[in-house]
Amino acid sequence: MSKPAVTKAVNALIENDLLLSTKKAENNKEVYYDITHPGRELAVEHDKLHKIIEGKYYDLFRTFSEEELDVVIRFLDGWSKLI
Repeated sequence: MSKPAVTKAVNALIENDLLLSTKKAENNKEVYYDITHPGRELAVEHDKLHKIIEGKYYDLFRTFSEEELDVVIRFLDGWSKLI
């Protein structure tokens, strides 16, 4: 991820009151970030959604044989090299 992309994402989190940024008086270059209470709540919900989708992926993968999964992996590997 590029530095401008990280900056844009961090700024969006700050604008939405999900993250706070502070600077120390003795060193104005260093920026410290703290997650807000709403940011923490959102992170918890985000983690829950990840667990749900991981379970769905696991259930889907179990429907394929080892050989079928090998073909899918080969395809995705080749495709990712093209993009």
